[in-house]
Amino acid sequence: MKCFLVMLGILCLSHVHVWAALEEMTPEQKEKNQRRLFADFDGDHNGKLSKQEFVDVIITRLFRDFDQNKDGTISRSEFFAHARDKKKAEQEYPIMDRENKGYIRKKDVYRNKALIENLKQAFRKLDTKGKGYVTLADLPDLTPEDED
Repeated sequence: MKCFLVMLGILCLSHVHVWAALEEMTPEQKEKNQRRLFADFDGDHNGKLSKQEFVDVIITRLFRDFDQNKDGTISRSEFFAHARDKKKAEQEYPIMDRENKGYIRKKDVYRNKALIENLKQAFRKLDTKGKGYVTLADLPDLTPEDED
C-alpha cells in the first residue's frame, strides 16, 4: 500500500490537501480517482502499467512540477524550491547535474542509476505477482488509513 501512496504523493506534490479530500470522498469517488490516477500512469492505455511506464511517468511528472518556467530544464533554484530537506538536496543536486551546467535535463535524471533503481524497486513492490506489469485490480484500495 505504501508504494501506491508514494506514487500518489509524487503525482500530487503540490497538492497537500489531497488526504483531507480523500477522507471526505465516498467509496465510489475514491474508486473513480484511483481509476483516473491509473489511467494517467498507463501511457499506452492498455490497462497494464509496465515498469517502464511507471518510471517514465514519475520522471515526467516530477519534471513538470519542478520546471517552474517550463524551459525543459530544472535549474538549481527550481530544484531547491521543491526540496523538503535542503541538506539532502545539497547532496543530490550535484549527482543530477554531473556536468555542473547549472540545470538538470530529463536525460540527466535517467542517468541517475540509484534513482531509477529506487523507482523500479517501488514498482516491484506493486507488482506482487511478478508479472512485469500491474493492473488496476492488482493495486490496493486507496484509503488514507492504510498508510502503514
